[in-house]
This record gives sequence, C-alpha cells and structure tokens, in this order.
Amino acid sequence: MALTLLPPKTELPQERAVQEDIRIPVRLPDMFVLFLSEVPAVNPHYATARKESEAWFVKECSFGERAKKVLTKTDFSYFCAIAAPNAAPEELRTVCDWGNWVFPFDDKFDNGGLKDDPEQAQALVGSLLAGMVEDNPVQGNDPLVQVYNSVWRRVAKNSPPGVARRFAKAMSDYCNGTLEQVRHCSVGTYPSLEEMLALRRQSAGVSPLFALVEYAHKLNIPDCAFENKSIRELERLGIDFVLL
Repeated sequence: MALTLLPPKTELPQERAVQEDIRIPVRLPDMFVLFLSEVPAVNPHYATARKESEAWFVKECSFGERAKKVLTKTDFSYFCAIAAPNAAPEELRTVCDWGNWVFPFDDKFDNGGLKDDPEQAQALVGSLLAGMVEDNPVQGNDPLVQVYNSVWRRVAKNSPPGVARRFAKAMSDYCNGTLEQVRHCSVGTYPSLEEMLALRRQSAGVSPLFALVEYAHKLNIPDCAFENKSIRELERLGIDFVLL
C-alpha cells in the first residue's frame, strides 16, 4: 500500500503551488497479516557466506567433529541472511561470522566452565573489550577473542562512526549482562522477575544485531534517530521477542 502525503494548503495561491510540488511518498506494509505467515526474503549470497564462515570459524577455533557438527546444525547464517537480505557478500559474511561466534562464546557463560567463575569470566570479557580500543595492542590468546577481533576490525573500518559506536556499546552491554549473570550463579542468588528481564535484555546478545544490520546494509542513520523514544521501544520489543 502506498500513500502520498501533501503539505496542508495555505491561503496564498503562489505558496500553495510551491507546496503542492513537495510530495513525500510513504510505503506502508500490509498491517493485517501475521508476520510469520510469509516466506522471508533470504540474502542470495547465503549459501556461499555460510560455507566460508563455518569453514573459517572451524579452522580458527580448531573445532573437532562434534563442535563442527553443532555449528553446522545451528546454521545461524540462515538467520543472518534473513536479517540482512540486501547485504553485499562481504558484509553478509561478517554478520555470519559474528553469529557463528556468539553462540560458542555465550555457551562458556551459560553452561560452560565460566558459568560460576566471575574472575575468569571477567578476564575473558576484559580481553574481548580491550580489542575494541583503538591502537590497543592487546589481542587475547583465546581463539574466540581473536575471531571477534577480526569481526570488530571489519565493522569499525567499513562503518560510519555512529554504527561502530552503537555496535561497541551493544557489545559492552552484552558482556556486562553476561558477567552479572555469572555473578548471580557463583553466589547462588536469584534475581526478581523484573531484574531477570532487565538482565536478559543485556545478556541475550540481540542488540548488537541492530548495529550489524546497519553495517551490512551500509546505512548511515543520524544518531538522533536512535534517541527517539519510539525507536528505543521498538528495540526493546525486538529484544523481548528473542529472550522470551
């Protein structure tokens, strides 16, 4: 459905003529259809990006057959190809690399050896975040940190400052939420429902995808747009869909 919005007419004929030439086309999607009922658009570079990303990730992290099988069955590249359907091959590959990275990284804190070890968890997260500081020589020895550093360098190099900044902040929030989750687990405390929702909005790892889609589609949206109350609410709802 397409609408054309016209400015309100004025009393002066010459002003009316000028204003009538200013037309703003607005295309609205079908608002009365279940959003899961339609076949999603899939990036045409999906198959190639998936193959290259998984092969690279397995090599960089020295995955065995079991871990490789889990990675392949998860197929997060398919999700990325839907999230960024119009991305070019290089950008889609970067998003797929991040998606394949985030699950093994997150598992370390959810049910891995770091789930109740705040000290080691802090060390790993500190190493990860240090790699996002400009001209910081710290790279980290963990293969997952090195994989992430590669993703970060590509995003930072090929994005407007606002996109890179939003991605860095989202990653920092995600890591801080993950550390808080580990701290709760290490002392056996249980947050309230509201506290848990707030914590999961951070640690679910959804918000970095918003900036990655900006990067993938080469968008350059003004920072002020993300300060809008409605945009922030849409982001919160998107995160809640995933964490629930």
